[in-house]
Amino acid sequence: MMAELHEWVERFLRPNFGGYLATLPPCWHRHAEAVWELSTLRAEWVRIYVTEEEEERDLAGALAWLDRFLPNTLARLAGAIRCDGIQGCQLAPPPRALQDNEQAPRRGDAGG
Repeated sequence: MMAELHEWVERFLRPNFGGYLATLPPCWHRHAEAVWELSTLRAEWVRIYVTEEEEERDLAGALAWLDRFLPNTLARLAGAIRCDGIQGCQLAPPPRALQDNEQAPRRGDAGG
């Protein structure tokens, strides 16, 4: 699944929508948000465009994909992924599991 998604993003989305994807870093596949968002975007694209018969294609769906789904997905990803070209990904560390004798920090406490 991941290989298909990567190929679709890099061989279809980037060449055809390069301006829109200018903010999507090449390390997108390392970000769970990007994988989920782009997987859903691809699934809708497949539903609309991958059909045997041209007359079965969903024009309203295609317009919604171009007008709503693609730009909204990319806008959410731009807000979620923080990478720079110098230091690379700024992935947040995974949350640490609490030990049996620990309580979750309250908002405003040091370290949380």
